[in-house]
Amino acid sequence: MFGYYNTSNDSWTELPFNPNWTSTDDGAALVWTGADYLYALQGEWQEGTPNHDFARFHILTKSWADLSHIPENEGVGDGASLLWTGLGEYSDFIFAFGGGSCLEDPGYNFYWYCISSNKWEPLEPIPGPIGYYVGNRLGFANGNIYYRQGAPSSWDCGGDAFYMFELMSSSIFDTGPGAYPSIFGVHNGTITLNQTSAVFSSLHTYPCKGTGGHTEYVRIWNSTFNAIAIWRGYGGDWRNVSFDKEFTLVANERYNYTVRTGSYPQIIHVKEINVTGGKITCTEFVDANGKRYDNWIPAIRLE
Repeated sequence: MFGYYNTSNDSWTELPFNPNWTSTDDGAALVWTGADYLYALQGEWQEGTPNHDFARFHILTKSWADLSHIPENEGVGDGASLLWTGLGEYSDFIFAFGGGSCLEDPGYNFYWYCISSNKWEPLEPIPGPIGYYVGNRLGFANGNIYYRQGAPSSWDCGGDAFYMFELMSSSIFDTGPGAYPSIFGVHNGTITLNQTSAVFSSLHTYPCKGTGGHTEYVRIWNSTFNAIAIWRGYGGDWRNVSFDKEFTLVANERYNYTVRTGSYPQIIHVKEINVTGGKITCTEFVDANGKRYDNWIPAIRLE
């Protein structure tokens, strides 16, 4: 059964079960992400058979959609767990334990799932394994993630260990300063991050000294993602433009950018360069006079 409990009248109401699932069992887990969706691991519903199924439930339409499988080689088992922190910079991520394997072996795997890109990535393995017996769960407090091992005492760390996972600070993408010559125009190119970002919401432009160099328009996109920011004029923090939403960029995925500048922004005069957080390339720059270049990268920082 899948359902919800009404606190006002002390009653249960059954909801549609995932039509692609037969049942749930060892390692089944459910988490809410603060809006219209619940996310679920099916768990090991057939003993000894690996299961990796992961899905979401749309609360408003009462419908299910299957998502990318959790990359747990021997499937989800006892002790699997899902956690959404609700923390702004991590609001696009669900943290997960795969639990013990379907063969009752201890599990060390720890992941995060990016909601916007529907992709899983492994995190640092846990020091005390999980599996066979339940009793562990992921928890969140004071900006960090915690778990109690809850495994048999014959395994590493004794079964009653308690650990904290320190959440990393927000990663940045920063080209650093550029130089003259400079002129305003339209830059096009690509950016690729070397680690999945926590969250971005604005773009900073490095201006040439004594000028009003800034970005008037920026778009970052690929086949599944699009974010736009528009300059509001010389007022307040005019070197920064705010995007229409907060967003996460995924490691090793290529994103296109268009940056339209004003006045005299600093320029990095190369075709491509490794920078803090990844790599940026120039495919074309068209200056205010209509001249075209393939080695003018805007000096910018995503924040």
